[in-house]
Amino acid sequence: MPQKKRSEEPKLIRHFVFIEAPIDIVAELALDWGRPIWWPKDIGMNYAAVADMPLAEGRTYRIQFVNILRLTLSARVAQYLAGRQIEHQFISGILRGGQTITLEERSNGTRVDIVTWPRAHGFFNTLLWKVFFVGAYNRWIDRILATIKGYSETIFNERRETV
Repeated sequence: MPQKKRSEEPKLIRHFVFIEAPIDIVAELALDWGRPIWWPKDIGMNYAAVADMPLAEGRTYRIQFVNILRLTLSARVAQYLAGRQIEHQFISGILRGGQTITLEERSNGTRVDIVTWPRAHGFFNTLLWKVFFVGAYNRWIDRILATIKGYSETIFNERRETV
């Protein structure tokens, strides 16, 4: 009986949200993760820039999973299109792969898509990812998107009321 060949391609994880606010307001929040002003307080994942540098290609982040074994992950901005898209490449820690956040302007707001392509390396990391992290990660991303939506729409409505 032939052996089943293991897939080298990671399974894509997709999330999206529609936000009733212009893209310029949404971009301030959705593309620069880990900013204390909007980052969910009770989430099990923290993003922090390693150095105080502007949002651009090469900026690195330390991502800590605080509720599960306190594991860390490092990511680097591999591509940045101002106000439209950012790609994080996971460079060390439990995962390799990456994540792309894309904003698309619509007539009545902004669509935010997050596509993650995680690749756990090694037996232990693969086990941790599949058993402990993947479900929590999906909940965290949903929570992050809901928070971005809430903040963006509040900012937009406040600006609209003052005009």
